[in-house]
Amino acid sequence: DGVEDLIGDNGSITTAGVRTITAFISQTPSLVTICLKMRSLNDEGVRALSDVIGGKDCKISRLEISGTFGDDGMQCIAEALKSNRSLRTIDVGNSLNLSDAACHAILEVASVNANTSWKQIMASNNTLRSIYLKSQPPPLLVSQDIRNALRNITNVDPIPTLKQKVWQHLDSNIEDLSYTKLESQHMPHLLSFVTERGGI
Repeated sequence: DGVEDLIGDNGSITTAGVRTITAFISQTPSLVTICLKMRSLNDEGVRALSDVIGGKDCKISRLEISGTFGDDGMQCIAEALKSNRSLRTIDVGNSLNLSDAACHAILEVASVNANTSWKQIMASNNTLRSIYLKSQPPPLLVSQDIRNALRNITNVDPIPTLKQKVWQHLDSNIEDLSYTKLESQHMPHLLSFVTERGGI
């Protein structure tokens, strides 16, 4: 059946070592869990890992990482999430170098708000459910509100998650939807949606 879990715990690792690991990950499609809790995992190492996570053949559903990386590393993960279709949970340990800015980047990819554009929704990640940030003292720089939002991105499967985002956007922009380029097969659902809200 192949290897499903890759675990490296409490050790040191170089960027070259991370590249060796990512090469193994790329060649092992059966992997579903990666745990790299390495004391020296830095931004460059997380960038190499993100390249694999963003691959179209990635099947990894759980990622656990810790090290010395900070906002740059998390920005790379946020970018990888735009094409990833498998991750459900990310566990970030010893994340003392993270700030609200990088975590906002993750939320922008995985969740929506009233200002989210249609293009952003179409490029959003619909599989990620939770990100857990953990640290030892001193306390995290990330605000409690952001940590709560990361822990509770969604509690439903990918297709319902995307539907929720689409309907929320349509509800906020119902006066002009021409830019969405919706095809004819979508019209019955759209008309039903508008009718329910008294739009026509």
